[in-house]
Amino acid sequence: MTFSQKRRIVLILVGPIVLSFGLNSLWFGVLYLITRNQLLALSYSIELMPILVLIPLELSFLYLVARWFNEEENRSVRDLILGGGVALRDVVVGFVVFLAYLALQAVYVFSGIAATAPRMSLLGGVIWAVGAITIAPVAEEIMWRGYALGRLYKVYNYHWRAILITALSWAFFHGPNIYLIIITFAAGIVAGYTYLRSQRLIQVIIAHLLINVWNWSTYLLVLA
Repeated sequence: MTFSQKRRIVLILVGPIVLSFGLNSLWFGVLYLITRNQLLALSYSIELMPILVLIPLELSFLYLVARWFNEEENRSVRDLILGGGVALRDVVVGFVVFLAYLALQAVYVFSGIAATAPRMSLLGGVIWAVGAITIAPVAEEIMWRGYALGRLYKVYNYHWRAILITALSWAFFHGPNIYLIIITFAAGIVAGYTYLRSQRLIQVIIAHLLINVWNWSTYLLVLA
């Protein structure tokens, strides 16, 4: 593996976390200067986070990874996702992984921890839902599983170490709620194992899409 490829792996593992924190802090500061109200600025920054931070950030990294795949493997992201087409087995495995995610989510919800999460307006919930359903499943799985995990697996030739590193990075991207980090870390382990075993990224994308649809549709019903 070249030095350039190692830098790219580090960028995927660390870049989204650092940039997300930095941009969130920046926008909170801007909104505070506009509103002169700390709670109002915090509320706006949370509700507008997908538009101000997450969607631009994930699309930017997705663009970079697409270029890297083309340079390193002469392969497009489309080939990575849909290579060989989508078989019934992909849908079935994706649904099984979704059920595993749902079980992890149930621990988070029924423990009462989820009730402590900040509530948002219906419009804020819709903004989050759109980003979580349309962008996140594809961008995050390509970044963390398709690129970072695939490269780390080749470096270590030991899939569990590669799975744990990428799952931890993905989990911290979903922080700072420590309980959500733990749940996402566990989900990242499931996704990483599934991807390395099957070499089919579409399976974990389907699972990711289903859990996001489930989470945000139920949350929007609560807000409504």
